[in-house]
Amino acid sequence: MNHIEDLPINEFIEHLRDFSKHTVSEKIDGSNIHFGIDEEGFYTSREEFGGKRIRNVDDYEIKYATTYMRSCHLVLEKVLNDLIEAGLSEGDRIEAEVLFSKLPNVVPYDSCVNRIVFLRKVEGTADLNKLKDILHNQIVKVSVETPYTVNGKDIQIKTVDYAWKFEQVQSYSGELFSKTRAMKEIGDILDQMEKYLESHSGIFDFTNADIISIHLNRKHPSVSGDWKALKEEIKKKRSEINNRLSNNEYGYKFKIKNILLNNLVRNTKSQFGPSIENGGWIEGAVVRNNESGEQFKIVDKFVFKTVKDFLYEVRTELSNSAASLNSVNSFVGGLKVGLGDIMGHPLLGTNQAKRYLRKHGTTKDEVLAKLSNFNYPSAKAEWIRFLDLKEEELEQLLKSYNKEKVDKKISISVGDKKQTFTYCEEVDKRTIQVFSELFNLIRYFRTSALSASSSKDLIMALISNKIDNM
Repeated sequence: MNHIEDLPINEFIEHLRDFSKHTVSEKIDGSNIHFGIDEEGFYTSREEFGGKRIRNVDDYEIKYATTYMRSCHLVLEKVLNDLIEAGLSEGDRIEAEVLFSKLPNVVPYDSCVNRIVFLRKVEGTADLNKLKDILHNQIVKVSVETPYTVNGKDIQIKTVDYAWKFEQVQSYSGELFSKTRAMKEIGDILDQMEKYLESHSGIFDFTNADIISIHLNRKHPSVSGDWKALKEEIKKKRSEINNRLSNNEYGYKFKIKNILLNNLVRNTKSQFGPSIENGGWIEGAVVRNNESGEQFKIVDKFVFKTVKDFLYEVRTELSNSAASLNSVNSFVGGLKVGLGDIMGHPLLGTNQAKRYLRKHGTTKDEVLAKLSNFNYPSAKAEWIRFLDLKEEELEQLLKSYNKEKVDKKISISVGDKKQTFTYCEEVDKRTIQVFSELFNLIRYFRTSALSASSSKDLIMALISNKIDNM
């Protein structure tokens, strides 16, 4: 879904001119899930992000990141007969947003109950209103095997009961906003924008609107002279026009978006979250055309990114994969690149590993044969020494984190007000979980090294998930 400022200029203007023909709803900040029924039966999935359809909850690996998926799967299975009674049938696929725990991502929500929020029908004929209505006011509880850590080092499993509700995001007609003073102000800015677009660009017979829509990969039919020289002039002018439209605080799009944020997003309580006074806010608004179904979102990117970077700072420093050898900026990046380097293949520890593997063959056996030409006893001993050092480093990072996490907060400008965001208990819990996963990863690599009997075993310990998918 496009941000409003990223829409092509004609769509941007058209949507705002016809705002009364749109519906506005809160953009919620949860985790995506799809569920439905196909020829093999009921399933849940993350297929929008490349995941496969899961039909049995036991097919989900038990780890922190899958707890919400396993819980969702169980609760949807529990109400499946109700959903079928309400019209869910073979061929139907529903997209939903999952609000699991008080802080699923960046925006806080109520912690007393988890929610599956029906968003849209992706495939089939199911009626979302009927699905929601049949489950209205039901609180469904499921028991889920849940990993947890007390000390940030060891991962244990316990059975936890989770309570769930089923919801739909409330929406309202854009016609209400169309009658406000703010929309009148937007209309005045649109008039100025259209006048600017219709004015002569100073190049040939082109208007400013022509300049931003011309295809530069082929000569314009109305141009008879030197297209190459004119094309460079058009590029320079296009940059100037785009800047006037949106790329600074004086741009038309910026001014309009700021009005929309002030009226539809900022100082707005979430349908599912705490009050503004208790730290509540929303990620943004989703605007949908009632006739075409086209949607766009209105999000304060600066606020959302700043808060996310603050809340995820430690987790990012610990667990971000290394994109390349020039961007080893996290603990796990240094760990994996270091292990690869000991074997003479540092790229195996980066996101370029698959490409590196393909350069060395087309089959698993061929690749392993080419990559395993290193001194195995020496590499094995060096792995163990290196892992001991990384474990000590992680111990120090955990100690430092526990000392420094107290009372962490940031204050940023949200519109014309200052708002404070705190490093809450839920963020601390997620961060401690990441520490425990990294200690667990080091233990896995050490166990793999100790049990390895060949150089191929060391390679497989580092990249088995990548090479098995070749």
